[in-house]
Amino acid sequence: AILSVSLASLLHPPSRSHVVDLLLVLIAFAVGTARPAAEWRRTLVILSLTLLPAAAIVRFDRLNKNRDLIPWQGLRDWVPEQAMRLQGVAINNSAYIFLLLTLCAWVLLRWGCRGWQRLPVALLVLLGYGLQFGTGSRAGLVLPLLIAGALELIWWQRLAIQRFACGSFGSLLLLVLLFMLSFIHPASPLSERSISDTGRAFVGRCFWKKAVANPMTLLTGHGGDVINDRCAVATRWPEQPGGLRHSHNQYLQMLADYGAIPLLLFLVGIGACWNQALISLSSADPIPGLLSLMATLVLMSFSLIEPVLHAVSF
Repeated sequence: AILSVSLASLLHPPSRSHVVDLLLVLIAFAVGTARPAAEWRRTLVILSLTLLPAAAIVRFDRLNKNRDLIPWQGLRDWVPEQAMRLQGVAINNSAYIFLLLTLCAWVLLRWGCRGWQRLPVALLVLLGYGLQFGTGSRAGLVLPLLIAGALELIWWQRLAIQRFACGSFGSLLLLVLLFMLSFIHPASPLSERSISDTGRAFVGRCFWKKAVANPMTLLTGHGGDVINDRCAVATRWPEQPGGLRHSHNQYLQMLADYGAIPLLLFLVGIGACWNQALISLSSADPIPGLLSLMATLVLMSFSLIEPVLHAVSF
C-alpha cells in the first residue's frame, strides 16, 4: 500500500509530503481489525467525551457566517460573532474533527446506550453540533445532518442495501463526481457564488489540467506537493494575489500527486470497507459496522472540500 501510493516518490525527487501519514493509515486499519467488537462501545464513549477537552481549547478567529442563518435576533445575539477553531488547526479541519467526534456520540446515542445514559450522550451530541456551527464551516453545518440521516436510512433498509452493496457504493461515487463537477466545471453557476467558491473552482481546474497533462504523470503522479507550487502561480488573481497552494479536494490532490493507479486503489479499498461494514450490520453487535460506514461517509464527503485529511483522519 505504501509503495502504491508513494509511486511518485520513487520516480520523482523527494517532496514535503510525509510517508509517515501512510504508515498511520495501515496502523489504523490494523488496530481496527484486531479490536473485539464488544470493545468498540467503550471506544465510542472515550471518543465522544473527547468533545469536552476539545471545547475547552478552542480559540476565536474570523467572522462566523453561520451566525447569519439564525432567524431569531435574541438567539443570534447569544452566539459569538467570531468563528471558533481548535488551537493550531484550520477552520475546516476543526469542523472535520468535531464532525467525527459528534457522529461518534450520535452512533453511541442511537445504537449504543439505553435509559438514563441517553441524556448525557444527547448533551454531547448537542455540544458537538454547536461546536461545528461555531466554526463557521458550511460543511460542518450540513454534513452532520446528512450523514446521520444516511445512517438511519442504511439501518432501516439494511437488508435491501446489503443485496446491492456494490451498487450503493457506486451511487456514492457518482454523488462525489457530480458534486465535484458542480463546483469545478466552468459552466456550473455554483462555481462562482462567492470568492471562496471561485477560488476553489480555479485551483481545482488547475490541478485537473496538470494531472492529465501527459499519460505517464496521469498514472504515476507528479510527486507530493509538486503541483501545489505550480498552481499557486497559475491561480493568482486580484482576490487572491498569492494564489492557492492546494486543490481543496482530496481526490484531485491524490490524482495530481500520486496518479490514477493509487487513486483507484484507494477507492477500491474504501469500497471493500463499505461492503464489509454493510455485511457486519447483521451481526450481533452492529456498532463497528455503523462506525465504519459513518467514518467512510465523513472521509469521502469532507475530501470534496479539503485535501489534507489523511493525516487528520487516521
